[in-house]
Amino acid sequence: MKSRDYSQIAGHVEVEVSTYDVGDSRAHSTADGGHTSATPLGHHLGKLLERVTDGKGYVTDPFRGDKHPIDFGQFAGMDPERTYLRFKFKFIPDDKAAFTAWKRQAG
Repeated sequence: MKSRDYSQIAGHVEVEVSTYDVGDSRAHSTADGGHTSATPLGHHLGKLLERVTDGKGYVTDPFRGDKHPIDFGQFAGMDPERTYLRFKFKFIPDDKAAFTAWKRQAG
């Protein structure tokens, strides 16, 4: 499947953040439950906190490469050594019909 250039389509990207404790079985499987891993999947909160300044950072979306701010203060009550984050990116087109036609054409 070829990569699609989302920069040509009017719309925006929403970012959802899910948190999982290392002991939570969801931390070890994909969203569809199809893959499990001995090592938690996602991003280790402690390692992310080492890379941010003043509790603020960003994630880059795979659709357009835009940076989306993340306030890590929202995770202050969580154990950074046991918490894993997963970022889900969802592209929201301004014109759904045009987007559907574009996806069909792009293959």
